[in-house]
Amino acid sequence: KGLRRFNRDQTTMWELTGQFHHQVNLSPDKKRVLALSSEVVKRGNLVERDDLLLILDVETGKTIHRRNAREIVKDGKFIPLRWGNNPLLKAVNATLETSHFNSIYEVPKNKGETKASYLKAGNIIANSSGVGTVILSPDLRETLYFQPNPESYSHQVHDVQVSSTGEFLLFNNLVYDPTLNYAYSSINKYDPVKNKTTFKYTAEAKALFFSAACGGVQELDDDTLFFSHIVNGGFLYSRKQKKILHAFQGRNGNRLDIVPTQQLKLINFRSFLDNSSKEALPKLN
Repeated sequence: KGLRRFNRDQTTMWELTGQFHHQVNLSPDKKRVLALSSEVVKRGNLVERDDLLLILDVETGKTIHRRNAREIVKDGKFIPLRWGNNPLLKAVNATLETSHFNSIYEVPKNKGETKASYLKAGNIIANSSGVGTVILSPDLRETLYFQPNPESYSHQVHDVQVSSTGEFLLFNNLVYDPTLNYAYSSINKYDPVKNKTTFKYTAEAKALFFSAACGGVQELDDDTLFFSHIVNGGFLYSRKQKKILHAFQGRNGNRLDIVPTQQLKLINFRSFLDNSSKEALPKLN
C-alpha cells in the first residue's frame, strides 16, 4: 500500500505509504506528481474514508500541497457522500466514504483560458463520482469551479480533464435520459462556459456501450480519442471518420488479453526504455 518511485536501475528513490487509488499523474512540466490517496477519520461512532488530494515533488516525493476532499465538498455546498461497501473502504477498515474522487490533473495550456479564469493553466481539476467536477487553485486551497455534469445521472462520471480546446473531456458512465428504460455510457466533450456538450460518442445500439463503473478517455490529437471500458478493453476512435479504428481486446477471438481494469492509457515507452538500465529490464521470451 503506497506510492514508490524507482530510478533507471529499479532502485527505490522514494516511497510513501497510504491507500492510493484511481490515478497518479504527472504535471505537464514533469516536475510534480498529482495523486489521490485516503485519510481515515473517526466521526462519532463512524469510521469514515476521506479522499486526500496530493501534489508531490517528483524528485523527492515530499508533499508540496495537500487537501482533504471533505473540505472541498463542503466549500462547494455539496452534501458529502454516505457511500459504503466498496473495496476502498475495506482496504482502510472504514464504514463510509464522504467522496469518491477518481481523477486529478493539472490544467494544461488551452484555448479556454481567455474565456474563464478557472481554465487557467496550472490550476488543478479533479472529479468525484456522485458529487461533481472541481477546479482548484494550484495550491488546492481555493475552489474556482464546482459543478456536476448535467447529462449524467447523479454525476456518475470518470476521468475528467481539460482538453486543448478548453473543454472537459470525460467518461460519462450513466447518461441521464428519462425517455429510456435502459442505461448506457458515453464519451463527452463539454464546454463549461456555455454549459453545453459539444461532442458525444456512444454505440449505435446505446445499451451496448455501458460501463457502470470505471472508464477512461484520452485525446491523442485533434481527431483521435482513446477510451477504455471496464470489461471490453480499449478503443481508438476517429471523430472525423466517426468510427472505431482499432479495438485492443486480445490476440484471438476467444480470449481477452486485457482483463477488467479501472482505465487504460496509451503511453510512449520509448523514452522510458532509452533511459532504463539494460540490466534492470526483464528479458522477454
